[in-house]
Amino acid sequence: MAHLGSWQIDVITNKVLWSKELFRIFGLQPQTYGLSIEDYQKFIHPDDADFVTKTMTQLISSGNLNEMVSIDYRIILGDGSMRILHSERAVKEVNGKGKPKLIVGIEQDVT
Repeated sequence: MAHLGSWQIDVITNKVLWSKELFRIFGLQPQTYGLSIEDYQKFIHPDDADFVTKTMTQLISSGNLNEMVSIDYRIILGDGSMRILHSERAVKEVNGKGKPKLIVGIEQDVT
């Protein structure tokens, strides 16, 4: 009912897990794994792409455990329709050198 999907990225292996609701938000059939980062980026509205990329890059480079960022951005679905998403993202695990190992997030369709 809330149209709230979740995801996690293993920064070391680039393995991405998506919830079934996140697949639905993106207009896709649920699969075992989420989209690759490159495929996910193809959905982001061109005017928001740099902002979303910079936000994730800053989160990864900071490495602050449990640091959370909130952003709103648009995606364009395969049928050409647009959705507005609110996202909360955080570093949940770091490796022995203090570098992010696991990043988690939620995406809510606020269209």
